[in-house]
Amino acid sequence: MEEPISRLEMSRRAPLHFWAKADNARMAARYLWDATEAAMADAAKSIGYNSSTTTAAFEAFRRESSLALELIIKAVIARRIEQGMAMDHVTKVRATHDLPKLWKDAQLPELEQLDKLHLLQSGIALHWAGRYAAPLKDEIYERDMNAVEELLEIVPEMKGIKLRRTQPMVWDRFDKIYTIASDSFWRLREQWENGPVVA
Repeated sequence: MEEPISRLEMSRRAPLHFWAKADNARMAARYLWDATEAAMADAAKSIGYNSSTTTAAFEAFRRESSLALELIIKAVIARRIEQGMAMDHVTKVRATHDLPKLWKDAQLPELEQLDKLHLLQSGIALHWAGRYAAPLKDEIYERDMNAVEELLEIVPEMKGIKLRRTQPMVWDRFDKIYTIASDSFWRLREQWENGPVVA
């Protein structure tokens, strides 16, 4: 007979708990993306903030959108585990910010190059870049920058200089990646509720 699990452990395993937190973070990200200059100026004035409100809002958007991605991917993983459809090595939702690895654990579709880059950068933002000036160790920075470099698109050579093209995360790009995972979550749930699922 299996021992009963704690209420907190039940929460750690619950797909809908991950989904609800993801949905909240997505809502906050949208609010930050839509923030007007006037609203930001009023908020800055009310607390004596004298730096760039645009930078502050974008950093907050980046953190919330990254968190939303992590949580929706983890919701899919939790759903797959609950339904007995996870890969053999995926026995629990891992406590990691490595979004590309989590994406694979969730068995989500292959992404376009730029989406892979944004997923990687979102994981880096959650791990350190969205919170600290530098990671705990220099080696982490080197590892992360090398991973980013591999995914950057090379711009046709100009005057003997090789440039690489990237784009900052914008709402539409974030929401496209989020929606891929969210749609997968709800499809899995619908299959589970409508009868046996073949893995």
